[in-house]
Amino acid sequence: MFLDFAGPTTDRETYAAAIRDKVRRIAKIPPCVGIGLTKTIAKLANKVAKRDRNGSGVCDLSYADIDLSDVWGLGRASVAKLNKRGVATVAEFITLPVEEVRELVTVVGARKLAR
Repeated sequence: MFLDFAGPTTDRETYAAAIRDKVRRIAKIPPCVGIGLTKTIAKLANKVAKRDRNGSGVCDLSYADIDLSDVWGLGRASVAKLNKRGVATVAEFITLPVEEVRELVTVVGARKLAR
């Protein structure tokens, strides 16, 4: 399930933790929550949250320095082109102009990280 966190009154991690607690109480399952600027980054954040068994179950990778090679759906060739231009992380990628992104990666690749 994906939720749009645009405009919650509290910080995203606190809001996500509250949702997580409610799901745990109602569904009786231990969910994890991943927060990201795109669905792809949120999916990666969820995977990180699941790996950390002693953590809070919430991971916010909105502006994290995630290596582009860790992003599902972004191929080796696209990552290599971006690395040549000095772009190695998601934080660096999202600062690129849309026109430059379209030149460097496929349309699908551009959608993976589009804000």
